[in-house]
Amino acid sequence: MNVQIGTAIIGSNFGERVLLPVCLQHPLISMKWIVTKSSTVENIPSQVRCTHDLGEALADPDVDLVWIASPHYLHGDHVSRALSLGKHVLCEKPLALSVEESF
Repeated sequence: MNVQIGTAIIGSNFGERVLLPVCLQHPLISMKWIVTKSSTVENIPSQVRCTHDLGEALADPDVDLVWIASPHYLHGDHVSRALSLGKHVLCEKPLALSVEESF
């Protein structure tokens, strides 16, 4: 059985430098998107789409997993949006900045 997990990484700094190379080497991960606010993104393979619009990546039915490595103050919103669309989520710490934001 050859299962591929369609993956989007949110955040280009840590996401691009650390997470992307690991995901590209993993046999079960199929990288689909990098979501970034950066105007310069380097070393992104041609099969990985790059966007500034989180909604565009989350709307892709081929994305099963969203790995959130955006700035901490955005984690709560990004996690909520991904979960509301039925995506699986991995989030770099912290999950949210307050208890209230985590609900």
